[in-house]
Amino acid sequence: MAFNSNQKLREEFLNYNPQSGGMRTNSYRPFKLSIRLFGRMGHGKSTFINNCLCVVKDTEYRTEAGEGDPQGSFTVELKRYRLSDYVEIVDNIGAKSYSSNECYEFRAQLDGYRKVGEQVGFGGWGSYFWDCMTSRNSDWQNTIYIPVIVYRGDFPSFEKEKQMIKPLIDSARKFTGMWPIIVVTHATEIGNFNVKAIFQSLHCPDVFLLNNYYCKDDQKVPVERNEETDEMILMILFQCLKRAKEVIESVTTEYKPAKFN
Repeated sequence: MAFNSNQKLREEFLNYNPQSGGMRTNSYRPFKLSIRLFGRMGHGKSTFINNCLCVVKDTEYRTEAGEGDPQGSFTVELKRYRLSDYVEIVDNIGAKSYSSNECYEFRAQLDGYRKVGEQVGFGGWGSYFWDCMTSRNSDWQNTIYIPVIVYRGDFPSFEKEKQMIKPLIDSARKFTGMWPIIVVTHATEIGNFNVKAIFQSLHCPDVFLLNNYYCKDDQKVPVERNEETDEMILMILFQCLKRAKEVIESVTTEYKPAKFN
């Protein structure tokens, strides 16, 4: 099912190893990269995972991670999906409004205080004191986290909630060393606002407009893959690798820093 023009990109992604390359001797080298998804309920985090899996594995579109809807989120735990030997993508609970409680939970995840496989929720700032007394999960030191915000293109209220999402964006930069990558799903349904400009005004330079694969609501029949969408998904994944490489190369010690300047 491979499209010839994308096959080389696919193979290059699958062969990527964060421990190889021209990095300095005795500098920090992670064991893996972890793409961490954030976004509102029903904006397409699980569907985006399905898209990545089918393109990387070169299969027909399947709902391996499920498909949510705008009225509710089916994901209640941090769930890992393997894209390659060294790259994973992690599904997440959906936000309702990017409240302070929700942004704190996402911050705690990026700061290494949540384990993949555990249920997560929005317990509020009271959990901050508990987090301060616990240790980061053992995977954190050996993993570069890549924050990705998934945003649905036909959602009308982003301009109003721009300042609410800003704490999540700032926390992502502080704890991962990179600004979040933005994936706008249902790109053909964007209204008359410039979603790229809005996110870029919040210091997010990487904004991708994706006409994602999904199952038709009435028939549960997946849309057919096409070369253009495959290429866009591979471009998103390669941008994840690029941002991770930049962070790795910026670390001058043998250990991953707790915070980035």
